[in-house]
Amino acid sequence: MPLLLASLLVLPIAFQDDEEEERPDNDPRVAELVAELGKAFKEKLDAPSIPLVDELTVLGREHGPKDQAAIRKIFAKGLKAKRRKIDNVPQHALHTACALGLGELGPESFPLLEKGFRNKLFAKKDGLDVRCMIARAAGRTKSKDAPEWLADLLDYKDPEVVAAAAEGMRAFADAEIKVRREMVGPLVKQLEYTVNRSNEEPAGEAQRRAAATVGPMVRTLQDLTGQRIGNDVLAWRAWWNKNRKKKDWTGSDD
Repeated sequence: MPLLLASLLVLPIAFQDDEEEERPDNDPRVAELVAELGKAFKEKLDAPSIPLVDELTVLGREHGPKDQAAIRKIFAKGLKAKRRKIDNVPQHALHTACALGLGELGPESFPLLEKGFRNKLFAKKDGLDVRCMIARAAGRTKSKDAPEWLADLLDYKDPEVVAAAAEGMRAFADAEIKVRREMVGPLVKQLEYTVNRSNEEPAGEAQRRAAATVGPMVRTLQDLTGQRIGNDVLAWRAWWNKNRKKKDWTGSDD
């Protein structure tokens, strides 16, 4: 993954609000880059495509709604584009880059990411990284529909996707408590199930799933609730049972 794109995952998510200074829009440079990227898609050239996705992603974070819409449209096209195989192995670098880029372009990107997740191009093992990126990016859109969708992924068949879904939820750490509540309940339930199953089956798939998912779920629970309970499943269950209906979780450590 290009370093600049990868760095976006740790940057704050900044979408324009009504009080912000008006952003540049209808930029001819954006139109030029979009056209250039579309041409690269048609020629199935990934080497020039990914730097263009990188540049458009950065511009999309800074520009207005018309430029964002144009960038979103070309990224959605890239997310479903069929690529050449190398040594009979499907190549997904472009898909991953487009998914990450869409995550930076606001709530309107969420339906495109959700649709991309279901694309048969990514259904097999070689598409796992794309599905994971889509889950992380879906959270970064801050769409009101993302929390429920991500919560549904917590019992997904691939533990890597479960971990990515939990990571995607961290984007809502500053959301209203009613939004965070949508995710905390399913996280506690899945954490409890995963740990209990790994204790009952000390080897095999249950252990692999726990190793991949417990850490991300706990970190997300800590971010969403402000609590520092750690990996203690019983403590998380007790806290949730006591605090699930409260309107404020500040200082509710017991």
